[in-house]
Amino acid sequence: MGTTEPSSAAGPPPPRRGLLAPPSCGGAGVALLGWWASLQPSLLPRPVVLQGLVTVASLSVFYGLGGVVVRASWLAWNAASWPRCSAEARRIARGALLLSWVISVVVGLALWQHWQNVQRTELTMPRQSPLGIVTLLVVTTVFGVGVVVLGRLVARGLTWCSQRLQRRCSVAVARSIVGVALVVVLVGVGNSVVLDGLLNWADTSFGGGDAGTEVGVVQPTSPEVSGGPGSLVAWSSLGLQGRSWVASASALGALQRFAGAGAHVEAPIRAYAGLKSASTDAARAKLALDDLIRAGGFSRKIVVVATATGSGWVNPVMSSALEYLWGGDCAEVSMQYSYLPSWIAYLTDTAKAAAAGAALNRAVYDYWATLPAARRPLLVMFGESLGSYGAEFAYRHGGARTTFASLEHHFHAVLLVGPTNANPSFNALLDARKHGSPPWQPVLDGAPVLVANSAAELGAVPNRGGVLYLLHATDPVTWWSWRSIWSEPTWLASRPRGAAVAAPMT
Repeated sequence: MGTTEPSSAAGPPPPRRGLLAPPSCGGAGVALLGWWASLQPSLLPRPVVLQGLVTVASLSVFYGLGGVVVRASWLAWNAASWPRCSAEARRIARGALLLSWVISVVVGLALWQHWQNVQRTELTMPRQSPLGIVTLLVVTTVFGVGVVVLGRLVARGLTWCSQRLQRRCSVAVARSIVGVALVVVLVGVGNSVVLDGLLNWADTSFGGGDAGTEVGVVQPTSPEVSGGPGSLVAWSSLGLQGRSWVASASALGALQRFAGAGAHVEAPIRAYAGLKSASTDAARAKLALDDLIRAGGFSRKIVVVATATGSGWVNPVMSSALEYLWGGDCAEVSMQYSYLPSWIAYLTDTAKAAAAGAALNRAVYDYWATLPAARRPLLVMFGESLGSYGAEFAYRHGGARTTFASLEHHFHAVLLVGPTNANPSFNALLDARKHGSPPWQPVLDGAPVLVANSAAELGAVPNRGGVLYLLHATDPVTWWSWRSIWSEPTWLASRPRGAAVAAPMT
């Protein structure tokens, strides 16, 4: 009678150990799905280098999943003593896999560039040149090989540690210890190296940069803006963005030329408090308000309370448009609450935006409410991106209808541009919207709120108070959510989709 071969010979051979050895067939087969997933269009066209990094990340995840599937199948194969595939069958399978990859790469790259250019055309962006395909291949190959080599080095190190531990304990115990140690190290590296390193880099880079001044920006000589003659706020304390904003107030001559000869124009007022102007949100809000009062802001026809983004930036287009439309007979007030760019501030501490927005808006409103009704200027709230998040917290009450009614009660008009996915009032609007209205243009009957997606739609907005949201259907800051990994979001499932949202996007 023949002897039974050891079960270890029943399954496929163990993976090659060379650092640059070809990938396993199982991992490469599953990674093919990762290749196609990475090429799918997202809300905005991707720069080529970013696309390469996205592709490498996707390939790594799917290749790892394939490795797990192969190893699990191998264990089951040994246990059941299944017959081994012939060498000819394995050769045919490898050839078919290689052919699939070649076809997928050629077709995938062509489709990727087509999808990207369709999006770029709809968003009035320049089309991508064919050279982008070559760049994508180079970036993906270089970073992909690096990830594979790094992964195999880590695997060798873990195997070495496990083998040393097996001299003193069982295989299961040794592997458990190595696994737990790996998790501890990854968590520790993630927290102490990656996260702390990012925050320390941000502190050094943006904290130091906040003390600088952009090229061409000089201290204003107009007493109508913070940092100028007679201002209660020191020029040096305004921060990088604050100095740029107050110094770019529209000039009287430019306003006069726009308004025409004989038209009355005023020097516009811009009041601002920087992060170093005072120690707390409440103190900065009071200082900005006091400087607004000093400059005569409440004697103007309209006062705009602008909640800044993370670094203290206020959209200069909004400010200039306001000044030209009102002939300079207007005033704006804002303050800084962080020196981090909006995207870092959003990821690390949105509470600062909420606290600053509430402090400034309430301080200005409380003073405005003490003025005689006949002397009160129009009062408007403005916020963009993270600034819209902070502005929403000023007078937020319960559900969507009560919140928007409260905002309408306190302000003549509210303009919120590009709300983030965390904006509480906007999310309440989405949840309570009228059945059939799309997420990018929700309708809430009986509430003083409107949403517009384009300049053409603004022409249909009635000239009255209330809350107006301006947003793009392709704004990832508005629509991003972890849930979209496993659940199709309503903004993607709705038909028709929003303007410029790619049809192949899933």
